Amino acid sequence: MKRGSTLFLKLTLVVMGLPVLAVVLQLGVEVSLALIRGEPLPFVVWGLFAVLSGSSVPYFTALRETWRLLVLIDRREAFSELAIRALRNIRRCAVSVAVLFALGLPVFAAIARMEDAPGLSVIGMAVVGLSIVIAVFAAVLGHLLKQAISIRVENEFTV
Repeated sequence: MKRGSTLFLKLTLVVMGLPVLAVVLQLGVEVSLALIRGEPLPFVVWGLFAVLSGSSVPYFTALRETWRLLVLIDRREAFSELAIRALRNIRRCAVSVAVLFALGLPVFAAIARMEDAPGLSVIGMAVVGLSIVIAVFAAVLGHLLKQAISIRVENEFTV
C-alpha cells in the first residue's frame, strides 16, 4: 500500500478522535465546575458523563490500535502476529463501546424525553450498531489474516 494511503487513514484517525476528545473534555469541565459550585447534578447528567467518559477509553484504545496497524502496513509487516493482536484489541474495544452505550441507552432515552429530541435515542442505538459492525469486521479480518499467515508459512516450506 502506498504511504499516501496510510497517511490519509492516519489523518482520518486524528479527525475522528478530536471531536470525541472535545466533547468528553467539555462535559468533564462542566461536571467539575458544577461540583465545585456545589450544584446538584441530575441523574441523566451523571449517566451521560459515565457513558461518554467510560466509552472514550476503549474508543481511543481502538484508535491507537488502528494507528499501530497502519504503521505495520507501512513497514510491510501487515501479515504478522502483531497485526492479529491489533485486530483482536480493536474487536474487544468495539464490543466494550457497544456494551457501554447499550447500558447507557436509558440515559439517552431520558434526555430525549426531557429535551423532546428523539434523535438522541437513535444516535445511541446507531453507536451500538456501528460498534457491533466494527467488532464483527475486525473479527473476520483477524480470521482471514490468520489464514493468510498460515498459507504463507506453508508456502515458505514448499520447495
